[in-house]
Amino acid sequence: MFGVWAARRGWAKAIQGKEKSFYRRIQKYRADPSSSSPQNPIPDYYGEKVASVKDYRRWLKDQRAFKLKKNKNLF
Repeated sequence: MFGVWAARRGWAKAIQGKEKSFYRRIQKYRADPSSSSPQNPIPDYYGEKVASVKDYRRWLKDQRAFKLKKNKNLF
């Protein structure tokens, strides 16, 4: 329903552009899944729980913490 409304308003391309930009950032900043384990699972790999800017910032912090924990275990 939202897609039809956005298309009629002429916003469909702008929304698609923002979504593509968002998914590129998700791919860029997500942690490497090969270093996950049952004791240390990767947090929300696909960013499915991100619904707001606040959630996105929390997701970034979780990904950064996972990367730091992984690197800490390597030394």
